[in-house]
Amino acid sequence: MRRSRNRPTFVLSLGLALLVVGAPVALATRTLGRPDLVETAVSSSVPSTMENKPFRVHDRVVNRGLAAAKPSLTRYFIKRGGTRVPIGLRKVPRLAPGKSSAGTGEAIVPSGIPAGAYPLLACANSAGTIKESNTRNNCLTAAHKLKVTKPKPVL
Repeated sequence: MRRSRNRPTFVLSLGLALLVVGAPVALATRTLGRPDLVETAVSSSVPSTMENKPFRVHDRVVNRGLAAAKPSLTRYFIKRGGTRVPIGLRKVPRLAPGKSSAGTGEAIVPSGIPAGAYPLLACANSAGTIKESNTRNNCLTAAHKLKVTKPKPVL
């Protein structure tokens, strides 16, 4: 007669230890115990701006992870072709799990950007200093493009 051996298997799932005897277990794909900073809102204080003229960007970051996130930076960009052009930032305080930070940062479109309408982005943890469970949700594009204009020539 064949003897069956039931070896206990321990699996960490969503912060709980589960005991499974003799059964295969699917592991959660989420990395546990890490923060997950997610941009949930971004908008500009103005519909259009000129290069080198300061304006404000408003955004909200939420920590959807299972651990606190240390202080970080949210950077603002405009997207020109396939390139992100940095235009500003704001400091984000430490965020406990489930908490959010709404704030405003100053932005300036640099010289040399042609007139046109550009997507405005906010990216949480842009320096990558926080190890997160998911980094694919760090950036959000504003609902409306930012119009960049050139100053009128003085005659």
